[in-house]
Amino acid sequence: RHREPQSGDRHSHAGSRLRLVLSSAMIAEGTTVELRPGLTKTIVKPGNGTFPTLGQKVSMNYVGTLTDGTVIDSTQGRRPFKFHLGAAEVIKGWDIGVETMTVGETAILNIPYTYAYGDAGTGPIPAKADLIFKLELLEAKDNKNLLDSVMVQVLIVMGFAAFIVFYVVPPDKRWGR
Repeated sequence: RHREPQSGDRHSHAGSRLRLVLSSAMIAEGTTVELRPGLTKTIVKPGNGTFPTLGQKVSMNYVGTLTDGTVIDSTQGRRPFKFHLGAAEVIKGWDIGVETMTVGETAILNIPYTYAYGDAGTGPIPAKADLIFKLELLEAKDNKNLLDSVMVQVLIVMGFAAFIVFYVVPPDKRWGR
């Protein structure tokens, strides 16, 4: 479920297109869709039709298992897990799958290792392990703090660029002179 962000990890807007297809079709209980090669979602219980959007803070209940049924993590007996959708705070399979869910939906994601913990694995998850998660999307809400933190990062990058221009680049080389 949790992972370190990796460069080049952003998924395309294919999820948005897929959400349109999913909302256009009357998705019934038991329907299975392939979201990416090997990454499938089976709807256990349809939600209310409200999709989360990238950057929103989503709240989830889940049970994660290896393909042999070994439970690797769960929110059972704990508070729901929260993360920012599309911010690379979770494995890629979660970001892709949760974006196609609607609030109140329960689904099973079959996640190949390439969208999970990859060649290395982590903790109780072995290398190249495909995972199965039963997810329930409880809530999706905007998070002003995420927007603020993105703005701070932009300002830091801009400040660093200004530092380079004024303190590293010789005056005669600034601004294309």
